[in-house]
Amino acid sequence: MVNKFVIGAACLFILSACSATGPVFTSVEEPSNVNATVYIYRTHYFTHRNSFPYVHINGVQKDAIRDEGYLLYHVPPGKTAIEIIGDIWNWPPKVPLKIEPVLESRSTYFFRLRFEPIANGTRHIIEQVRREEAVSELRTKKLSK
Repeated sequence: MVNKFVIGAACLFILSACSATGPVFTSVEEPSNVNATVYIYRTHYFTHRNSFPYVHINGVQKDAIRDEGYLLYHVPPGKTAIEIIGDIWNWPPKVPLKIEPVLESRSTYFFRLRFEPIANGTRHIIEQVRREEAVSELRTKKLSK
């Protein structure tokens, strides 16, 4: 009985270490006069919980995005390449996920990394999200830094 408890507690500890651990999202940060404000967040998907790929903006590696986490960046306006890139050992997509929005200064943008089960595995999607929907979903996310 004690062994089952110890094994169960160890499993919970290991799984909890895979989620974002920063402060919980509270409100949208206002954009600066020069840059755009970009939020990138990740929905929960149990089978990829222990994978944390990196966000790249315009070819520059930024931060790992953990399960149930979000990241915040101030980005110069213009066409922007946002990519989600993991290593071949723990991130199933063989190619980077990429979206290339045109950002405007003094604007705020929200992008969601989500997972969708399909017949032969999982589809990984990065998409732009409306502010109202994003703010609602972000309320349960923690900073992924």
